[in-house]
Amino acid sequence: MPLASRAVTARGEIPPADAERTVVLSERFDTGWRASLEGTELEPVPVSDWAQGFTVPAGEAGEVVIQRDQPLRLLWQVLLWAAIAVTAVISIPWRIRSRTVEEMYG
Repeated sequence: MPLASRAVTARGEIPPADAERTVVLSERFDTGWRASLEGTELEPVPVSDWAQGFTVPAGEAGEVVIQRDQPLRLLWQVLLWAAIAVTAVISIPWRIRSRTVEEMYG
């Protein structure tokens, strides 16, 4: 069942089932991914030796939320905006003071 997703999050409703199931992402297995079902953390599992998956226990249902932890995202955004600001300041054409020949050569 497809879930609505964004750049690094996905959420959707999972109906109840009698058997244990696996929610699979088309992403490489990585410990940065987290999933919860109605607030309960789901166990991450590798699927086909490469894909990211999460085990949904039998009989469980509700809203599943999948997200990726990005602890350095804020730092990268601040550095990006600082670089843009520095570039903008450097690109401002500063007024050059005109000098006479006597000032230049004495």
